[in-house]
Order: sequence, then C-alpha cells, then structure tokens
Amino acid sequence: MKPLANFQRLSISTILAQLLVTFSIMLWMSIQEELWHPIVVQPVVYFSNITDFLLSGVLRITCLAAIGEELFFRHILEKCLYAITRRKLLSTIIISLLFTLIHRNIPYSPMYFTLGCFFSYLYQKSGHIVYSIMAHAINNLCVVSIIYLGLNGSIESAIKSLPIIVRSIVAIESLLAACFCITYGYSIIDKNHKN
Repeated sequence: MKPLANFQRLSISTILAQLLVTFSIMLWMSIQEELWHPIVVQPVVYFSNITDFLLSGVLRITCLAAIGEELFFRHILEKCLYAITRRKLLSTIIISLLFTLIHRNIPYSPMYFTLGCFFSYLYQKSGHIVYSIMAHAINNLCVVSIIYLGLNGSIESAIKSLPIIVRSIVAIESLLAACFCITYGYSIIDKNHKN
C-alpha cells in the first residue's frame, strides 16, 4: 500500500471525480427510466428528524457503509482476486458484479456496477483504500442529503427537462471528466515521486 502522500491534492481530485460520477449516474438513470421502464425504487430511507438523519443517514449509510463495503470489496476481495487472476480488469468486473448483487436492486444494477468499477479504478490508481472510501462516502452523502432535503422531485424534473440526447452527452462527458480528474491528479503525484 502506498503512503498517503499529497493527501490534499488527491482528495480534491477524488471529491471532484465522485461528484461528476454521481451526476452522470443521475443522468443515466433518468434516461433508463424514460426509455425502458419506470424504475421501481428500493425502499427509500426516510429521516424523521435531524437526529435520525445524522445517525442513520450520515453515520450509518454515509460513513459505516462506505468504510465497510470498501474494506470488504476493494481491500480484501479485490486484492485476493487479483492475486489469483493477475488481471486487474477481470478482478474489477467480478468485484463490481458482486458489489451490484449485494445491493439487491435490479433496476439500479447499472448504477451500482458503474460505481463499483469507479471505486476499483480509484483504489487501483491511488494504491490506497482511503480514496475509494472517500468517494463512496461522498456518493452516499449526496443520496441521503437529497432524500433528507426533499430535493428528489425538483432534481428529477430539472434533469427530465433536458432532451435525452443532451443528457446522454453530458453523462458521457461527466464520466470522462471524472476519469480525467483521477488520471491527471494522480499522474502529477507519480511524476513528483519519480523526480
């Protein structure tokens, strides 16, 4: 495992990239719902008050779930699978499929698979689990905050006001920008270590 050198720069790259991935996934989900079928959402967590939001939403879903899932899927399973296969792409795909299956929500499977691939890419690129945990927590925090603040409907209607072709282009551009943030941010660090 690499040391946590340049933590601030890598954290900024990670946060920006995860926000772009989360936005891209929201766009893709709106396209999926509009073109194929309405998405039957898994039982949504509702927060009765600020304390419930802080304990359930922030502590349990944002922090504990992100830490536990990343340690289990990326740090343990993916490392073991890579040691057996010696193929990063195969390890990433298998772990992302397992990550998708554990969430047991078929309509959202593409979203979970994309997130699993992104978290694996981030873990492999950084060489440290803290960045995939950070990205996972940011994604979960965005979701629980949208639910708690009651922004689901207004965000959904704003996204759906855009034509599907525009949503598709912006979603692809957001994913590419996220990959650029990670690749560029981490390549600067790699260059500094070589000098």
